[in-house]
Amino acid sequence: MIFNPPVDYTFKIGDVLIVLGREEQVDKLKYLGDELK
Repeated sequence: MIFNPPVDYTFKIGDVLIVLGREEQVDKLKYLGDELK
């Protein structure tokens, strides 16, 4: 039970960040992809 709250908390934060920064992250990934090419 000790490990469950932190994991849930982390996943919730991750979901929020994904929703808020989805377009930004996609742009960054595209930029990194172009740089690696």
